[in-house]
Amino acid sequence: NVDDEGGARAVMRHVLAAGHREIAIIAIRSGKQAHYREYVGTLRNRINGYLAALEEFGATIDGRKVRLLEAPATEQGGYDAMGRILKGTRKVTAVVAMSDIIAVGAMRAALERGLNLPADMSFAGFDDIPLSAWARPPLTTVAQPTCKKGQLAAELLLRMLEGDIAAQHHLLPAELVVRASVAPG
Repeated sequence: NVDDEGGARAVMRHVLAAGHREIAIIAIRSGKQAHYREYVGTLRNRINGYLAALEEFGATIDGRKVRLLEAPATEQGGYDAMGRILKGTRKVTAVVAMSDIIAVGAMRAALERGLNLPADMSFAGFDDIPLSAWARPPLTTVAQPTCKKGQLAAELLLRMLEGDIAAQHHLLPAELVVRASVAPG
């Protein structure tokens, strides 16, 4: 696995350290859980990271200034979620998305509605997909070592099939990648 919790904590800290307190979190819709406290696996780890950073800065998702909404993990999902954010009555200065593809869709919706990014609204994602560096502005995100993850999984599987080792769990580091999509709040 990748340190999803540590990566999520780092990206949320970055947004908070920039001065943002009116934040929308776009979570990946799991379809199974009715509330973010019921998330499991990767979603649970990422939400735990966001919550830990928010707590450090004296904010909570259930508070009046931090809003959580869910969207499918697609560009269209992010686009539609951004539409809901912009129609809402709460002011939002930053959007933190659980995946880069959601963030890119949200950024597109904001740009189409005339917002100046990141001056009017900052954005951050997770995954560091190639598109993140090409987004306008380039997206601040969390990189996970996907090649290393696949390589290690294959090596461990081969060793397990040969009877060499028992199942093992490895937690690979995630890395904050600061680009131009987060401005001072």
